[in-house]
Amino acid sequence: MDKKNLILCFSSLRPSNFPKDKLLEREANYNLSLKWLLKSLPNNWDIIYNDNSLSSLDELENAELKEQLKSLNTILHNNNHGEINKGAGEHDMCRKSFLSVNINDYNWVTYFTARHIIPNSLYFDKLDSYFNTYNAVMSNPPFYYLNYKESKSADLLYNDMLFSMKSETFKKFVDTIDVNNLKVRHKSSEKHLYEFINENEINKFELNELGILRNDHQSFGWHIV
Repeated sequence: MDKKNLILCFSSLRPSNFPKDKLLEREANYNLSLKWLLKSLPNNWDIIYNDNSLSSLDELENAELKEQLKSLNTILHNNNHGEINKGAGEHDMCRKSFLSVNINDYNWVTYFTARHIIPNSLYFDKLDSYFNTYNAVMSNPPFYYLNYKESKSADLLYNDMLFSMKSETFKKFVDTIDVNNLKVRHKSSEKHLYEFINENEINKFELNELGILRNDHQSFGWHIV
């Protein structure tokens, strides 16, 4: 396995409908997540960092985050379909950024919603062991909140906070993305992902947990997935 791997990161750093205090908190969250990603990602991985809310990195107020993103391959899409359908916004960035790469350069392609925290390299290290057997690594784990609450995931969905596919499988997935259809039908990206995997009979490994941290700003705060 002498090829590299690719992680596509997706953000909406400064949504237009957020007040200033929430934007600053959001930037801090993304900055912390990016710092941990860079610590956890093995050397044989490339990063494309996507954002759909900025026209320039100079719009950011978090200086550390701004400098980190300037050092990465960062694509500013400035077309936030996510204000109508969050998953559609991420899928739109996914399609556009993936079409800019040569898929033959990569073994695995990982899709990552970039405000979550990956605390170590375990997820990435495991992928190599799945390569000869599976074409995708999916999950639909429950959420475990730090106030001891548990939230079970809905059936017939795949979590799209963090998943991976072999590059040729990811290309097929990208080819199925129709952003306008997702928006018009109010269809979740998790449902679209689940349908793609099962309707195409993709050979997948299902993880029981991801081992990442996520901040749910709307309900119970930080939790483990």
